[in-house]
Amino acid sequence: MARGMFFACGLPLYFWGETVEYAAYIPNGSPSHANTNRASPLEVLTGKVPDLSSFVAFGSLSTVYRDPRKNSLQPRAQVGIFIRKCDERKEFRVFLKKDRLIIVTQHIKNIESLNEAHNSHLQRGMEFDVGNGTAASEGDDTMTSSPAFSAEQVAHNKRKKTWQRPRHVTRSTTRPPVTDGQQKEIAQEMVNHIVERDPLNYGEVRKSSKALEWSKAMEEEISALLRLEVFEVIKRPRDSKEVQSKWVFKTKTSAEARVERFKARLVACENEKKLGVDFFITFAMVMNMSTVKIVLALAVILGVPAQYGDVPNAYAQADKESGMDIFLHVPSKMAFIIHEIQKFGAKNPGELILRLKKKKLYGLKQAGRLWSKLLHEYLSEAGFEQCITDMCLYYKVIDENIIVVGVYVDDLLVTSTRADLIQDFFCNLSSLSIKQLGEVRKFLGMRVNSIESRGYVLDQEEAIDEILRDAEEFGQNRAHADW
Repeated sequence: MARGMFFACGLPLYFWGETVEYAAYIPNGSPSHANTNRASPLEVLTGKVPDLSSFVAFGSLSTVYRDPRKNSLQPRAQVGIFIRKCDERKEFRVFLKKDRLIIVTQHIKNIESLNEAHNSHLQRGMEFDVGNGTAASEGDDTMTSSPAFSAEQVAHNKRKKTWQRPRHVTRSTTRPPVTDGQQKEIAQEMVNHIVERDPLNYGEVRKSSKALEWSKAMEEEISALLRLEVFEVIKRPRDSKEVQSKWVFKTKTSAEARVERFKARLVACENEKKLGVDFFITFAMVMNMSTVKIVLALAVILGVPAQYGDVPNAYAQADKESGMDIFLHVPSKMAFIIHEIQKFGAKNPGELILRLKKKKLYGLKQAGRLWSKLLHEYLSEAGFEQCITDMCLYYKVIDENIIVVGVYVDDLLVTSTRADLIQDFFCNLSSLSIKQLGEVRKFLGMRVNSIESRGYVLDQEEAIDEILRDAEEFGQNRAHADW
């Protein structure tokens, strides 16, 4: 019900709370067969029969009186969108599209979804309170702006383009039809992702309903590290100080919240290392969020959709610094058979450890800097230059064309004046095993929706849902936020 109301009115996404609240108010004020004499839930609770004539279609257009104050040439009325009637006061909440402002006022007329008789009846009900028999004061100025909108926000919103239609409608125009079986599959994956959070350790993996998927992801990670020759198995030397290792698990989802793959990453726990003793310089390429928006804006201006890529096991591809021996505890899921244990001269698996060879591992203090150095060398050799204002942004000018690359650790966001230049860029970095993921739909946890040629819409719905799930696990209650 709330979804239908919301899509029908065409309001911005941040009105979803108002929509759900009004959708709940309608059945609470309507007659119910579950109660004696078909009394409504509100009548059972308060003992008063609710006035059904006050029900107005959510999102109806209306005319609202605005005080011109000292400027007599300003219009006295403005078109507004009806949100709901206030229970605590005989007033209405109305959204003014022109000013991007919510007001609470009695001065509302010509509601689009009501005929002339109902409009007159509703207006009379506002002028006289039947419940207490007192007339509403005509001299009181009841229009108040919503506290959620400051003057700066209103001025900023005026510069924005008006909302055209919900993003779900935009995406559905380009998406192929989905069968009933696919809908059930997608829905089940979304429910599983919401109900079951990612495991925090190997013990939780064994208890998880997705234990097979997580185990396969761990095996793939170990195979990749062995292929890259990140470490070697040795017998524990005397007086060696091993770094603890742990698994980090993450469910990768698409822009539609559909589960794409299960990812397991082996990391080193170098939390106890001291700056200036065990390591000196730390750094990672993390471009500003404003830079991300600039790259997307450039894609719109240049007319070529932005594409993104990912470098799997990026840190493991960078060479470690010379003269540093790093030993690592053998992680869970890395089993050894008897003849392998004897080959290393050990009596049991507990005597074996891992020694990092030339490569680095996630979690090590120097890993981010060394990977950034390696990627910078690759981009510099390819003719790219660093931007002065953000060193995580690279660009290359080829005749009258340009290609722009934004770097966020191991995620790349690319746009250009020509689509073939983007394809050549990913091909030139094939030695890093970079994965070209196509036109950007999701980047850094943000959903990226392209609205034809007008631009991009970013939202962090999935991140917000994850925060809410974490809060509920710790017994935190949700609070209603009024606009």
